[in-house]
Amino acid sequence: MTPAARIQAAIEILDGLAKTAQPADRYLRDWFGARRYAGSKDRAGVAEHVFDVLRRRAVFSWRMGEGARASMLASLLQIGKSPAEIESLFTGAQYAPESLTDEERARLLSEPKDEPPPHVRGEYPEWLEEELTREFGPDLQQEMSAMLARAPVDLRVNPLRATREAMLEGLRSLEIQCHATPYSPFGIRVPSAKGLAALRHTQFFETGAFEIQDEGSQIASILCGAKPGSNVPD
Repeated sequence: MTPAARIQAAIEILDGLAKTAQPADRYLRDWFGARRYAGSKDRAGVAEHVFDVLRRRAVFSWRMGEGARASMLASLLQIGKSPAEIESLFTGAQYAPESLTDEERARLLSEPKDEPPPHVRGEYPEWLEEELTREFGPDLQQEMSAMLARAPVDLRVNPLRATREAMLEGLRSLEIQCHATPYSPFGIRVPSAKGLAALRHTQFFETGAFEIQDEGSQIASILCGAKPGSNVPD
């Protein structure tokens, strides 16, 4: 898929998510399941576009207007694309998004004169502002901004299939940033960075060399001292 085709796919997925109660990850899985032509890098790239919009859709709607396409345009601005670069992606060519309208072009070129309201900056419902302010006081925006950051992902290496050291080396060979977790001897932490969305499509995940599990859960499983044949309530 070309970069433009990935953007168009993300727009279609966002439109679909607006019409369903399905969780985003399940909808993405089903969407790609019906489109086997998309490779692992394509799936990861499209997913990153989708989740970038979902995390910041209030401010993106404030910047460019309502709708999946408008939010995608704002998202591209957010990651540093210039209006000219965005226009080169929205060409109306095969698999690419339709060409920009005059209104979209004008919005891309004009900087907003005012700051977005607090609930838009913090990406929370306006009706929650009073309660959140009571809880966090002057730290409200800082707390909400922290919630917008993409969380790291912890992996648990399967010691029957790989060592943690070998898995760290293998993931880094795929240009996935990672480091050992501080407490679990089986854990690897992948920070919020490029490559995070590709984890489930690596050969290591597909062969069972690791699973996704928070370090806290890994520690709990170690401390309970379970042995083969044990029954452990979860």
